[in-house]
Amino acid sequence: MIPAGAQHSGKNSAGDIPCRSGGIPGAGATQIKDSAGIPYSRNTASPDTPFPLIRDGTMDTWLFPVISSRLRGVLGTAGRSCSSAGILSVPVCHPGQLFAAEEVLGSDPALEADIQWGASGGSFELRLFSNDSDKLNRLLTELTGILQRDSTRRVRVYSSLQPGPLLRRHLAAGQQEAIAVIDAASRWSSIGLAEQLLGGCPDAGLSLRAERNYCIISGTSAQLANVLPGLTRFVDQ
Repeated sequence: MIPAGAQHSGKNSAGDIPCRSGGIPGAGATQIKDSAGIPYSRNTASPDTPFPLIRDGTMDTWLFPVISSRLRGVLGTAGRSCSSAGILSVPVCHPGQLFAAEEVLGSDPALEADIQWGASGGSFELRLFSNDSDKLNRLLTELTGILQRDSTRRVRVYSSLQPGPLLRRHLAAGQQEAIAVIDAASRWSSIGLAEQLLGGCPDAGLSLRAERNYCIISGTSAQLANVLPGLTRFVDQ
């Protein structure tokens, strides 16, 4: 992502269908802000008991150190041998969730993830599965910290010069496209900021696509890299 948000991808563009992957292989480098751990209270007398990492009204993050037989159907783990699960649920989708997920999860191809995300609204839900509950704890804590800090920004900007499968799938990016997202909380505010940027770079060769509350700028990695400094200043507005 960029320093203003970060370079950090459901109803996807084809419908509200969860996608399953073994981690997020093939993702290029994205940039995100550093994240601090979030404190939680765990019942150390019962280490196998599910516990929340956070419940603040804007998101739920739960760790299930042991998946019981009762939970397997609820979590959709049929055919999976993983012993632990982690859930991150947010009532409203925004593109920063996808960038954060690709950044944090992309380095672990062994991790199993189900992601539900809707470009036209709806909720975001991430389900992680592993035999290492401590790893799930760490990843969920990092993701939650990123999203909490992101929510305080009036204008959020994300970019990836080499989007991985997750970003390409949900943001409809081409195989060779680099992308940047401007999320200014409304469709026309996002479009207006994008036009301010692109109007000052008439020969940049970039394209603009508007979604419900954000817009996507795309082009080659070289083309996008040339305008990243201009994108950064939007974050401070």
